[in-house]
Parts: sequence; C-alpha cells; structure tokens
Amino acid sequence: MTMKDEFEGIKDDARDKLSSDVAELKASFAKLRGDVMTLLSDTMGVGKSVGRTGAAVASDQASAAYDQVRNKVDDLKERGQEQMEVLSHKIEENPVTAALIALGVGFLVAKILSRK
Repeated sequence: MTMKDEFEGIKDDARDKLSSDVAELKASFAKLRGDVMTLLSDTMGVGKSVGRTGAAVASDQASAAYDQVRNKVDDLKERGQEQMEVLSHKIEENPVTAALIALGVGFLVAKILSRK
C-alpha cells in the first residue's frame, strides 16, 4: 500500500465520519424543531387557559361587586323609606308647624332663584 492509498483511506474515513456527523446533526435539529413546536403549542394552550381563567375570575369579581352595590342600593332605599315614614309621622303630629316650615323654605328658595 502506498502513501497515496493511505491518504485516500483516511480521506474516505473522514468523509464517512463527517457524513455521519452531519446526518446526526440533521436528526438532532429535526428533533429540536419538533420539541420547540410542542413547547410553543403547550405555551399557547396554557396562555389560552390562563386567559379563560382570568376572564372567569374577572367575571366573578364583577358579579360580586354588582351584588354588593345592589345590596347597598336596596339598603339605602329601605332607609329612605323609613325616613319618609318618620317624616310623614312628624308632619301628621304637627301639621301647622310643617306647613309653616314648608312655606319658609319655599320663600327662601324663591328669593335665591329670583336673584339669578
């Protein structure tokens, strides 16, 4: 065997090794690409799930806030009706005084509005 033949053998071995390494790299990149696609898909799924969960939480909080406001409004209505009943009772007890107070308030309002 000559030196040229030895170099040809080494060259062929190197080519085969390089070709094998390139094929292995291609396979690794293909697997990496698949893993990245799976990761992106899973991330999108989690993002959608979190978005739905966030929307549900916001909806629940809005509903709870609405219920609180509704309860407060109902409470204020009830208290207003009670005060109207108390006022009505006081007017029934002192009708002359109530009429004079109403006349005085009406006179003051008329004076204030006529200046403008």
